[in-house]
Amino acid sequence: MLSLPRSDDEKVIIPLAPDAANTFAEWIVDNDADIRESAGLYASWAGKARGLVLQMALVIEYLAWADGGDREPVTVCEASVVKAMALVDEFLKPHARRVFGDAALAPVEKHAATLARYICKTSAQRINARDVRRESGIPGLNIAADVDAATEALCEAGWLRPAPLRAGGSPGRRSKDFLVNPAVHGVSHA
Repeated sequence: MLSLPRSDDEKVIIPLAPDAANTFAEWIVDNDADIRESAGLYASWAGKARGLVLQMALVIEYLAWADGGDREPVTVCEASVVKAMALVDEFLKPHARRVFGDAALAPVEKHAATLARYICKTSAQRINARDVRRESGIPGLNIAADVDAATEALCEAGWLRPAPLRAGGSPGRRSKDFLVNPAVHGVSHA
C-alpha cells in the first residue's frame, strides 16, 4: 500500500490493484534473485528497487489521471506497475551496473577479473596459486579460497588449464599450477 499526505493529519492509502499486486510479487522474486547474484553497492541499490517501483508506479498512476482521467485513482493499476518495473529493469538497473562497475560483480567474478588482468599485464604463460597469493601483490587475492575460486572461474572460462606438479620423487601434495591458454595473449594484445 502507498499513502499520500492530504493535510497534516490526513493520509490517503492507495493500494495496488489485485492484478498489480500479483505482477509485483512475481517481479520481487526476480529482483531478489538479482540481489543474491550481485554484491557490494549494486546489491544494496537493487535492494531498494522494490520501494522505487512502488513509488514510480504511484507517480505514473497520477500522471495518467492528470492527463485526462476522470477521477482520482483509488488503486494503482497493473499497467502503472508494469511501466515502473520496465523503467527499473530496462533503464535504471543497467545504468546502476555501469555506475558501480566492479562493485556490481560478485566477489568471485571480481577476483577472476583481477587475476585475468594480472595474467594479461605480465604475459604469464603459467601461474601458481600459492605464488599468486603470496608474491604477486594482486590486491584482494591474498586468501587461498579467493585464489582457488578465481582460478576455478578462469578454468571454466577457458583461460586456464590445471597443470599440477609434484616436487621430487616422493608422494605428496601437488602444486596448484595452471597453464594459461595461449589465445588469451593473442586476444588481449589485439
